[in-house]
Amino acid sequence: MIPQTAESSSVAPCLLIVDDDDSVREVFRCILQNEYRIIEASGVDEALSIIDRERPDLVTLDIRMPEKNGLEGLRLIRERSEDLPVVMIAGFGSIDMACEAMRLGASDYLEKPCGPQQLLKSIRKNLEKWRHCHGPSAL
Repeated sequence: MIPQTAESSSVAPCLLIVDDDDSVREVFRCILQNEYRIIEASGVDEALSIIDRERPDLVTLDIRMPEKNGLEGLRLIRERSEDLPVVMIAGFGSIDMACEAMRLGASDYLEKPCGPQQLLKSIRKNLEKWRHCHGPSAL
């Protein structure tokens, strides 16, 4: 996790980046840390614990991880929250996998490597959609 200023932690939406690859989490953190408060998890169980404790505003979730994969993680997240935005990230995606993720309630589906602008656009779009449904003071 990165240090926060009092201003950024009280204003910036909180994102949870879930990926078993340290380098992917680092790249995402570098792309996102100027606009968002970042929390990281290396697996689904750790992510679920963070979701229960920290209540992030959006989750990016890798699909291929050891132990529990991202699709199983998405199912478990949906048991906790039906409307928490979850952007699925796939290194070796397929149409079937994308369809399954969307059927399970994913907010978006991106393939690695995704460019910084694509990642930012997806996160901004999904946070705005969530804010629109829950009111401007939701975040």
